Amino acid sequence: MPTKRKETSLFKIILIILLLGGITVGVLRVSNAVRGKMDARVEAAAMENLERAESLLQNGDTVEAEKLLQPILDRVSNPAISPRALMLRADLDEKNGNIESAAEHLRIASQDFPNSSDRPEAALRYAKLLEAQGKVNEAFAVYDDVSRTAPPALRAPARLALAGQREAAGDVDGAYAIYQQVMEDTDLHSEDWFEAARRFGKINVARI
Repeated sequence: MPTKRKETSLFKIILIILLLGGITVGVLRVSNAVRGKMDARVEAAAMENLERAESLLQNGDTVEAEKLLQPILDRVSNPAISPRALMLRADLDEKNGNIESAAEHLRIASQDFPNSSDRPEAALRYAKLLEAQGKVNEAFAVYDDVSRTAPPALRAPARLALAGQREAAGDVDGAYAIYQQVMEDTDLHSEDWFEAARRFGKINVARI
């Protein structure tokens, strides 16, 4: 009799474990399904909410902008959406004086989404913040990458930064060549073209 009772108790324990396991699996499946639907809903509304968040930031309403941005940052991983959300979050951080957080969001935007069309802009902004923080070596490594891989319109600011670095280090000829390259590759009416021309002319005057 004691043996049968032990076997019955063991059977009940196993049955309870199986039932609990089944319930847990079911709950997880339902939870994942609900999360998936919520993620899809957030992603579907993301572009519209990014536009609204950008408008709110322009008007200085960082609180309401954050309410729109955070669900996108938490639930969406899409190269057509996420980098822009991260850059807007960086804008918000900068408005709040949190430069380190802004730099981190820009780092993620530029490094985690390499095929995004927003990647060069995010990388350029990341380099500028690194430079502002005094992280010069890191900044110029990013500038160098942007100068080689970004579309021409976004290469110019990076090249100007690199040329300025060379000029400050005494490599005037190297800087001169970069300024000339910027003028050749950049739109004649752009601010970068005029800046390159100004520095280029300054070197020429100094050589007279």
